[in-house]
Amino acid sequence: MVKRCRSIGQADSWVDASDGRLTGRNGGIALIGRGCAEITQAFELLAQRDVDLLEPLYQRFFQLCPEAEMLMSHSDEPMRGRMLEQTIELLMDSELQGPASYFRWEIANHLSAYGVSAAMYTAYFQALGHVLQTELGDQWSETLQQGWQRRVADLLEDVADSSP
Repeated sequence: MVKRCRSIGQADSWVDASDGRLTGRNGGIALIGRGCAEITQAFELLAQRDVDLLEPLYQRFFQLCPEAEMLMSHSDEPMRGRMLEQTIELLMDSELQGPASYFRWEIANHLSAYGVSAAMYTAYFQALGHVLQTELGDQWSETLQQGWQRRVADLLEDVADSSP
């Protein structure tokens, strides 16, 4: 079975669910990251509802991680929106992670220069997962939950690998 996936700001991609391959913009084939297709589906469902995740995400994040609120006190809504946008892109595109990726560089930079802790990444993903599940309600299926858990586990592995 082939499914069409569209990610933010990118051309269509095609996922062959029988073997987990993703055909990209140039027709090349790459392995799709664990959970990327499910997360893309969740964001497509959410887009149909025209929901703004920004405020509930940061409310939940700061509940889970009060030290992050102090650390991010200088950030404004556009900065937080850009952080959410980059997170969504990262969740849906496995090519943005890995040993030589921008994500690894950014983690190392945030840990060393800004006082971000690895636990803050965990809390951020927990908050986003909670908000997605809440907003999608009955549309948040076991399949979406499992895909979310796999993808976040892979990203948190990158966080752990980048931590001193």
